[in-house]
Amino acid sequence: MAHEISIQNIGGVKVVEAMYANKPAWHNLGEVFDLGGETGPDGDTALRLAHLDWQVDKETFALTKDGKGTTKWYATVRQDTREILGIVGKDYKVHQNEEGFNFVDSLVKDGIMRYESAFALHGGSETVLLARFPQVDTIAEGDHSLRYMAWMNSHDGSSNIIGMPTSVRIVCANTKRLALSRDGKLAIRIRHSANMTQTLALASLKLSQYNAGFDLFRDQAQLLATRLVTRDTQIEYLNTLSPEPAKKSEDTNGKTWTNWQKTRNQIMAALRQPAQNLPAIQGTWWALFNAVTAATDHNGTYQGTERAKSESRFMTLVDGPKSIFKDKAFDLACEMASVSLNNAA
Repeated sequence: MAHEISIQNIGGVKVVEAMYANKPAWHNLGEVFDLGGETGPDGDTALRLAHLDWQVDKETFALTKDGKGTTKWYATVRQDTREILGIVGKDYKVHQNEEGFNFVDSLVKDGIMRYESAFALHGGSETVLLARFPQVDTIAEGDHSLRYMAWMNSHDGSSNIIGMPTSVRIVCANTKRLALSRDGKLAIRIRHSANMTQTLALASLKLSQYNAGFDLFRDQAQLLATRLVTRDTQIEYLNTLSPEPAKKSEDTNGKTWTNWQKTRNQIMAALRQPAQNLPAIQGTWWALFNAVTAATDHNGTYQGTERAKSESRFMTLVDGPKSIFKDKAFDLACEMASVSLNNAA
């Protein structure tokens, strides 16, 4: 299932471990907390509605041939179902679901944020909390963006705790991957062996910087959405971003040029999509940049199993050449749009 939301059978009752504020997720699973308007649940309510009020303990894992316990490896065990979630080392520290809610609670109670979603994935191996800042950023008419802060924890040893800003409403595994691919480079990563008190203090400090980052992105996006781009400048932008290679050379047998042409065609196809042709942004730098990111995010060939392909795509988008390419595309668009603004003045 694409959503990968944890669904448990506890005492013969199906329990969906998910909660969403004000409106349901696309998969229509989980509880919806709806008081109307902007109100969201407090931490205790969100924890209860998402059915995340269970504990994980680290227990000795029998890994030796004679069946004796070893202190080198441990199992993280979900206490209500007794399911083994992962195998971890001796220095691994379990951070309970409640700790994440306590951290977000400190922000919610200060009026900075409110809960938007909370859910578990893969039987509880991963949990996600999403809180929303009150601001609504309008890039252009009909093009609005919300500000969220995601808190992601794993109980299987697969990843650090992650706190990060994002404009994606995370409601499932797919949207979690999307948010990480877009905004993962901005994340605070906390090791499970770390002192939680110190690292949470650092995370709280970073939140003020998150809002400043949102402000900067909004201002830059608004500039792009108000500046029209001519056909000639569009070609100049794309050629600067990705110069045309030689059509054929001995070492590539023309594949480099073929791949370049394929990417260029994908960008132009994305530029014709309805999302880039809303009346308020049609023909602007914002539409052109979004066409570049759409083509970058949704196209590419990856080898191996479906899981391997997914992981390869994720790493390429977050930390690899595609992430660098999108950053370059945004910076170049802002630079060229500013030059056209100055020339017009």
